[in-house]
Amino acid sequence: MNKNSIIDYLGCILIRLFGPLIRSLPFNVSLFLGARLGELFYYFDLKHKAIAYANIKTAFAAKLSPQELSNLTKEFYRSFGQDLIELLLIPLADKAYFNKYITLEGQENIFEGFKKGKGVILLVVHAGSWEFSNVICANLGFDFNLFIRDQRYPRLNRLLNSYRAQKGCNLIQRQNQTREL
Repeated sequence: MNKNSIIDYLGCILIRLFGPLIRSLPFNVSLFLGARLGELFYYFDLKHKAIAYANIKTAFAAKLSPQELSNLTKEFYRSFGQDLIELLLIPLADKAYFNKYITLEGQENIFEGFKKGKGVILLVVHAGSWEFSNVICANLGFDFNLFIRDQRYPRLNRLLNSYRAQKGCNLIQRQNQTREL
């Protein structure tokens, strides 16, 4: 068994074990734990931390001191940890959940676009809760197609895609699915 298979297998087991536990905790406690998880990554993921710092420095070097750049990098990791925890919360996502925890701005633009009868294309960057954005859109009551590619870890990929699909996202594989898109 290669390294990626072991990571995939253990990761899937951990998510299946800890997912229900995280979903049973109060929302704020889950996010707190996510921030702590992000801090662990910050301290131990030296390779990616250096890349994140370099990218942030490229964007903000003229405005921020090295200490501020370091703090922003750490904050990025905290947010990333919370994003990972939020993935585990997707099975809880329903209208009541969204009404309680999510604030949408500009959704009238989406509905206005649909009134014109041509559909709407939303572009999302991998910042903040990008996984929740597709679940939210599907929950607003319109068809939502998510253009995806297979991830490195097949078991984790299937688990994430099952979370997406159970909340109403139509998954379109990147490979040879341009017509469907």
